[in-house]
Amino acid sequence: MNPTPKPQIKITPDMMKSFKTLTCDCGGMLFEPGVVVKKISPLVSPTGNEESYPFQVLICKKCGLIPSEMNKNDFQGMLPDEVVAKKTPTLLLNSSNIKSSNQSSTCGCGGNCQKEDGPKDELS
Repeated sequence: MNPTPKPQIKITPDMMKSFKTLTCDCGGMLFEPGVVVKKISPLVSPTGNEESYPFQVLICKKCGLIPSEMNKNDFQGMLPDEVVAKKTPTLLLNSSNIKSSNQSSTCGCGGNCQKEDGPKDELS
């Protein structure tokens, strides 16, 4: 019994507008093809000899690395760390975790509360 083939979905330009664009960790969105070659040990190779297993990857033209999203999703973490882009941590600052030297707060709000005994937010 032959399995029923899956119907082919026709992708339209309108559909493409709603698709997510792959973006590298560095912000790059232009890629070129590359090949990573994994060596398969003779112990697990079907031929009993060392085998090479090449597979195609996309390399960011901006930073020269493979987007970490591809390594996580497509290759389940099997790419070497040296070729995978890494997100740099972003320090998020807001008024609730920045306290100037002239602000003091007895309630622990960072100087943004509207209590009479606490400092008032100067921007509001």
